Amino acid sequence: MNINIKRVYYIRYVDHLVVGVVGSRQDIIKIYNIIKTFLKNELNLMLTRKNTAIAHLSKNCIFFLGIFIKRSLNLKKCIISVKKKDGVFIKTKMMSSIVMNAPIKTIFEKGTLSGFFKKRGDKFIPTNRSRYTNLSHQDILHYYNSIINGILNYYLFVNNRKCLSSLVYGFKLSCARTLALKYKLRYASKVYKRFGSKLPIHSDTVTLSIRSIFKTTKKTHL
Repeated sequence: MNINIKRVYYIRYVDHLVVGVVGSRQDIIKIYNIIKTFLKNELNLMLTRKNTAIAHLSKNCIFFLGIFIKRSLNLKKCIISVKKKDGVFIKTKMMSSIVMNAPIKTIFEKGTLSGFFKKRGDKFIPTNRSRYTNLSHQDILHYYNSIINGILNYYLFVNNRKCLSSLVYGFKLSCARTLALKYKLRYASKVYKRFGSKLPIHSDTVTLSIRSIFKTTKKTHL
């Protein structure tokens, strides 16, 4: 953790590349020019101005593969620790941690475009998916569970994972309203009253219920 040592971290996914530099802005510009020159001369590729930027993570966040990345501003993590080694006191600067958050609002907006929600002012209201009412109860649960599991698995590591509970609740209510339309019960409350809070379906071979973000049971289909 020597503050005099400069570090470079990078990760690439297809044509998306992010480079993290522990150093000065001059170091970043130098590395940027090296990458730009290599891509142009060796691979005949160009960096687009629209999708390329230099950002200070303490002041601005970056958006990479559906994740907001920023450095934590928690001052408690930016301290000088003093450790004794071989009778000598050594000062070490503790680097602030990197925070990665899921874009909750963006996911809600995508869900709205797909028909799971309706936007009313600044709120996202879960709605039914009438096109799936011809499916069986079990298939409807499978469908919604696949969406919920996909979101939870993709954002498994984010710092604001608990905020995903609002998304899970929204998809669960959309599922309940879809079942209400299927069984002609009109209201989601009647579906919950008839089937229970997890909307389970029981058969001779499987017991299936809607996914929960925090608690799952052995009978929950993941």
